[in-house]
Amino acid sequence: MGRIYLMQDEYPEGQAAFQRAIYKNPNAYVYWCSIGILYAIVRQATDAFECFVRASNLLADRVEVWYNMGVLYENCEQHHEAKLAYQRAMEIDFDFMDAASRI
Repeated sequence: MGRIYLMQDEYPEGQAAFQRAIYKNPNAYVYWCSIGILYAIVRQATDAFECFVRASNLLADRVEVWYNMGVLYENCEQHHEAKLAYQRAMEIDFDFMDAASRI
């Protein structure tokens, strides 16, 4: 449900939906990654970063977590950290062109 709200730019509703999902299953990396994307969109970088770190702690080998963390770093003009995150994504999946194109 959170992703539907996110696609419709209904961020408070999306945040509430993701938070409910996390409450029900706090070990699902995908919920942490998704709410991190939402926070990044609404320019809550600190919250987004915390969510991506939480997702990476749950499943460190998910390319989308590292890619999204790289995008967040890039948007915050932390280019060295962005490059490291993109490189980590490429270590996980060398064929992940989205990360490769940003290095």
